Amino acid sequence: MSSTVIPLPTLNEALAQTGAVHAAGLPAAPRTPEETGLPLLLIGELALKVMHQHGITHLQDLSAQLKLSPALLETLFLHLRRETLVEVRRRGALDGDVLYELTQAGRARAGEALARNLYSGAAPVPLETYAAKVRAQSVA
Repeated sequence: MSSTVIPLPTLNEALAQTGAVHAAGLPAAPRTPEETGLPLLLIGELALKVMHQHGITHLQDLSAQLKLSPALLETLFLHLRRETLVEVRRRGALDGDVLYELTQAGRARAGEALARNLYSGAAPVPLETYAAKVRAQSVA
C-alpha cells in the first residue's frame, strides 16, 4: 500500500480561498503613534477620555478598548506622563502589566476633551487611509 501525501493549504491560503481574508489587502498595524496617521493630541485625548469615562487604567484593557497595541500606548503614555496627565500606579513583573492613573490635570484635560466630543472608543482611521482602501477594493 503506497501512501500519498496531500499538501494542506496554510491558514492564510485557506482564508483567502474562502474570501474571509485577503492577506495582501490588510494594512500593517501601527507600531508608533505617528504610524496611525493621527495627531498625537487626538490619540492622547482619546486615551484620557477612555480612562476617565470608562474607568479603564490597565494597559492591556486600554489596548483592547482603543484597538491600539500596548507598545504603541506605552510610547503615548511617555508623552502623557511628561505632561503630568497620567502617572504609573503599578508596574507588574511582565511587559504590559501596567496600571495608569489620571492626575488632576489629566482629569481636567479629559473633561475638556469630552466637552468637545463624547466619543471614547477605538482609535479612528484617517479618512484618506480609509478612502484609499475602499478604492483599492473597487471591482472597476
